[in-house]
Amino acid sequence: MHFYTSYPPKNMLQYFNINPHELKELIAQPLPPRQRAYHEIMWVQKGVATFNVDGDTFNIEGNAFFILPKDRMHQFLTKELVHGHVIRFSEDVLDDFPRLLFSKFNHISEITITDRDAKNLELLFQLFAEEYRNQEHKTLCGDFSK
Repeated sequence: MHFYTSYPPKNMLQYFNINPHELKELIAQPLPPRQRAYHEIMWVQKGVATFNVDGDTFNIEGNAFFILPKDRMHQFLTKELVHGHVIRFSEDVLDDFPRLLFSKFNHISEITITDRDAKNLELLFQLFAEEYRNQEHKTLCGDFSK
């Protein structure tokens, strides 16, 4: 997993599948509560995850999104393997997008989705992952398509 101890790099955008090996380590030894200067969207596809955020506890069950705004004191806890995806991004990533969708991205949200919607979202996440990998490759190797 990727963690920043202070402010994230400019235009930080990360995408990854939840890693079962790293998750086993977190189950055995949870990280202490912390704050991060980026937003996080976690899609828990299977399993149950617990988030302690600013003194409140949220139990997120499979087929649900959890939206965690930046700068919140939080701790991720789970007693079982969880399957899903994580997107992390800094505030400035939104500068190139219409702000309507994320204009109120300061609330903790849990969004449960149907199995049908999950299938459609899985396709969107696959496209996002492919685009992310392509963009990451361009950043690391230079964009030779121009």
